Amino acid sequence: ITLSGVISGNGQFSRSSTGPGAGGNTVFTGANTMTGLVAVVDGVLYVNNTTGSGTGTAAVNVGAFDATSFWNAGFGYLSGNGSMTSPITVWRSGFLKPGTAASAISTLTGGSLTFTDANNTAPAGGAVPPPTDPATYAFDLDSSHALSAGSADLMNVNGNLSFSAGGTLGGTAFAALTLSDLAASPVALPNGTKYTLIDYSGTWDGGTFAGLADGATISTTGN
Repeated sequence: ITLSGVISGNGQFSRSSTGPGAGGNTVFTGANTMTGLVAVVDGVLYVNNTTGSGTGTAAVNVGAFDATSFWNAGFGYLSGNGSMTSPITVWRSGFLKPGTAASAISTLTGGSLTFTDANNTAPAGGAVPPPTDPATYAFDLDSSHALSAGSADLMNVNGNLSFSAGGTLGGTAFAALTLSDLAASPVALPNGTKYTLIDYSGTWDGGTFAGLADGATISTTGN
């Protein structure tokens, strides 16, 4: 479903489903003014606006962010090529993935960005196992157009970049980075080729994705 009008008010917009993994797609294309909360628990929210903020000033939570979604979340994706002023938090089972249905490689802009551990919100008990999937940044590139404009995703962060652990599963495994080369015929990149994955204007708390120290070398298909 595409919502092209202006969404306003202080209520909650929830991108969810009746069962894990059954979520669909929602597209925001307007300059929205909502001030409440945007929750992407299951399915995909594409923020594809061209003016203003696609999510108003509402805080955006992606994945299992509260006691209810902790046990019931499928996989929530925040995607698009638009711009937000909202603070964004990616929780367990949540994915940040710039790109649209028409163009998998895109630049997405938001306010502050935090990858965090949803186990902090775990309710007591529960018959369903909690989500163990980490908060994930899914980064796409096209090696056949290496380092040219539009050859890789970019997340612009107008604010601080943070990695916040401390849940019951804890440790450093709560935030993950995945890389995919979308080239029809992947091209070997020279060793040391660098891409900017996240460009932030504020401060960085020094946290990193699981298993990747600052400046680490990573590889993807054929590279």
